[in-house]
Amino acid sequence: MLNKRIIPALLLKNGRMVKGKQFDHYRDVGNSVTVARVYNSQKVDELIFLDIAPTQESKEIVENIIKETSKECFMPLTLGGGVKDIDDFKRFLNAGADKVSVNTASVTNPELIEKASRRYGKQCVVLSVDYKIDENGKRRVYI
Repeated sequence: MLNKRIIPALLLKNGRMVKGKQFDHYRDVGNSVTVARVYNSQKVDELIFLDIAPTQESKEIVENIIKETSKECFMPLTLGGGVKDIDDFKRFLNAGADKVSVNTASVTNPELIEKASRRYGKQCVVLSVDYKIDENGKRRVYI
């Protein structure tokens, strides 16, 4: 029998945790480091941080969140949002992430997945896919 794993995903916008509905109507729901501490105390298996509106400035904010979180929480941490090249992998892994999640670049720059896997190992490359069901009932990938 397979073991169930608990892996919460925290959506971040401007360094704050947000909750939305169908990729829209986001509202602030708190401090992500505080929430990470709570999840750590509840012994979740892993934690994912996704910057949903990445900018150069927000990447720095998210890096600091990972640095702070990794000092206190001892579970695998995945960081994603705005990953465009191998330098983003290096930056996020050096900040304390164990894995890096790639979404849009997996479509626009698919060779990045293979390059990052060779350089950092397959275990730290996570592919994230956003989709919606269209008016015809078909699932469509969104980037």
